[in-house]
Amino acid sequence: MLYAKRPLMSDAMLRVFFEAYELLADVLRDAPADIGAKELTQLALGVGRQYVAQGRVRSSEPVSTLLFVTARQVVADQDLLKPAPDLADRRTEFRRELRQILQDFDHVAQISRNQFVAREVEARGAGRDGQ
Repeated sequence: MLYAKRPLMSDAMLRVFFEAYELLADVLRDAPADIGAKELTQLALGVGRQYVAQGRVRSSEPVSTLLFVTARQVVADQDLLKPAPDLADRRTEFRRELRQILQDFDHVAQISRNQFVAREVEARGAGRDGQ
């Protein structure tokens, strides 16, 4: 299905959100169950700057207080901020899901690049035929 569509913008438009969510999930995995919003955001900002320096995220865009607020709401909706016997396992699974989504984005981005190159080659070939 992806090959039949032109998903050129999906990676560029959505990756920043999922990288921010993954970053917060990385911090959350080892955080206390009752971590406060401000502390979680501060930790995520620090780890985010580290990830930018290490090239673990594609840009500095995911390292954003605003995106971390949204990410925190997502983890709250997943009940990942309330103490529970299986909290560590659910937090780890949440992070694994986000990593899988980012791998899927990599796959879509590769398809998009291949489609773009094929169209460019075709367009240049058609331009030469018309001369």
